[in-house]
Amino acid sequence: METLVSVVLVKDGDRLHLQYQNGDQTQPISAVTIEWLIQMLANMREQMQPPVRESDPQFGDRTNAKIDPRWVLQTEAFLGGATLHIRDPGFGWLAYALPLQSLRDLQSAATSILAQAEDASASQSLRN
Repeated sequence: METLVSVVLVKDGDRLHLQYQNGDQTQPISAVTIEWLIQMLANMREQMQPPVRESDPQFGDRTNAKIDPRWVLQTEAFLGGATLHIRDPGFGWLAYALPLQSLRDLQSAATSILAQAEDASASQSLRN
């Protein structure tokens, strides 16, 4: 057994701090070790109660949205829909398998939002 990294989460008033020590103190912590740690924490969170909120985010909810992430949409044969891959700079490539109905729902939502965004853009252009 080998210790790859030791991590301590510290709360100081309203602030959180992360203290860590690499298993091999002669080397800097590797990106792969951090990726393994993130995956292990995500697996752990998935098993915890209460679960991650299932209700949709609402307008005004606080988010940490990444602007214009890379994404790829590919055919997914097993479910008969698609796999949506989204690149997060901290979590890497996240993959979501969408069955056909979810893919239709995504298309409908994107079409509606696109129309609203184009209308807003056209209105802005007319004012300038």
